[in-house]
Amino acid sequence: MQAVLAANNAFHDELARRCGNSLLESLINNLRNRIILLRVESLSLPGRPPRSVAEHRDVLGHVRAHDPEGARRSMEAHILRAWEAARQQLTEEGKR
Repeated sequence: MQAVLAANNAFHDELARRCGNSLLESLINNLRNRIILLRVESLSLPGRPPRSVAEHRDVLGHVRAHDPEGARRSMEAHILRAWEAARQQLTEEGKR
């Protein structure tokens, strides 16, 4: 799990850095500790890590194609799916 989480964090950090938006990078750095719990929960859901990688590839494809709107839509969808996975995982843990 540690390797998956580290790769996930590296992807998001590098993407923010390469956007050239220092405000975005600063916001992500400031939110990192708050986001980490949700990332752990999301990536703990069975089957979620490979789906997350596929979503990352989709975002990266739009970035490489210089398609900011496509990248935004893909990242938004990725974040919403990750949130739903984390919520589902936390709900299941609460039932145990």
